Amino acid sequence: MAVTKYQSREGYSHRDILRLSHPSTKDPLLCFLFDYITHGLEKAIENLNKPKETTNDSTTDGKQEQKPSTTTNDDDEEEEGTNKKLVTIEQLKEFLETVEKVKKSTDDNELVAAIKQHNLVREHMPTTMLNSTAIWSALLEKMPLTAMIRNLG
Repeated sequence: MAVTKYQSREGYSHRDILRLSHPSTKDPLLCFLFDYITHGLEKAIENLNKPKETTNDSTTDGKQEQKPSTTTNDDDEEEEGTNKKLVTIEQLKEFLETVEKVKKSTDDNELVAAIKQHNLVREHMPTTMLNSTAIWSALLEKMPLTAMIRNLG
């Protein structure tokens, strides 16, 4: 949610932060998210089935393929394991596809359905569609009070 809602702050985007920090993970969920941030949804979906090939090209073939599964399960079980329980790659993919679709949509009913299904917020909506009462009705159902006050004008 944070990646799609807050695209940039203080002149920095998530893409800039990833490029500066060079994070490394063996978690396929995070790899997919990082690909989305740096290359876009289409490239991330393309790379979804190729993470082993990418890691194998950079190091030795057989050893690298076996290490991620054991390392992820042993070392990062608590941190990355809880993330997998909360969101699967398919759920994340569906959410990101919806967000990308919403950015270009001009249909009120489609946007209202996306808001209700994925709990999208005002920042996800195209600016041109923020004049719709149906969209605002759907947004206001779960909008926090402070966000509502900021949008009163």
